[in-house]
Amino acid sequence: MVLFCAVPVYICVAAFSYLRTNCVLNSGIACVTGGIFAFFVNAVSNALVYGKPFAFNINFFDWSEVFLQGNIIHIVSVVALAVGIVLILLGTYKLINKK
Repeated sequence: MVLFCAVPVYICVAAFSYLRTNCVLNSGIACVTGGIFAFFVNAVSNALVYGKPFAFNINFFDWSEVFLQGNIIHIVSVVALAVGIVLILLGTYKLINKK
């Protein structure tokens, strides 16, 4: 379980070490990695620990306890992915115009 939680850190460190890009592109890679990991961490950890599948209940019109976790995880993941994609595009633009 500890190794699973360290996967995004290893992905970011490998990307930062081997790609040698600008800091904006590195930040975008970190945001995308974090967004993907935040979305899948509950499903994988429940499958590893309890041996049962995990499904999100997402309904933005109902914020009761049943839908609260799914709504929050979905919003965090979408925002992290959107910010990461914007940062990757800006970093790539900066990298192309630098040369």
